[in-house]
Amino acid sequence: MRGINQAGLSKRSGVSEAHISRVIAGYNAGIEFCVKIARGFKISPITVLYEAGWLSFGVDGDTVLLEEWKNILSQLPPEDREELMQIARLKLGRQENKEEKTRIKLKRQDDTEVTG
Repeated sequence: MRGINQAGLSKRSGVSEAHISRVIAGYNAGIEFCVKIARGFKISPITVLYEAGWLSFGVDGDTVLLEEWKNILSQLPPEDREELMQIARLKLGRQENKEEKTRIKLKRQDDTEVTG
């Protein structure tokens, strides 16, 4: 994490500064270390485990992203979760409109080429 030193990371995660120093120097982080770091920053352990290389088989970036969203949403009050859902639905609607306009434009071009 950028903007935090080893002491701050230790305080947030409960992992000793010495252990953090060893991991930064290349020592294997381990699953327990990753989980503690994740909890310290209130992010999904899957995200940290994936970034540390512990979850590479069968896990892709979309899975990690979805897990992170799930973790974030679980920490928000219901009204904030609903607001984010409304924003997501709005963006999805806009994306669908763009795709429909593109399909119409391509069909018109095809029709022009056939009749032209």
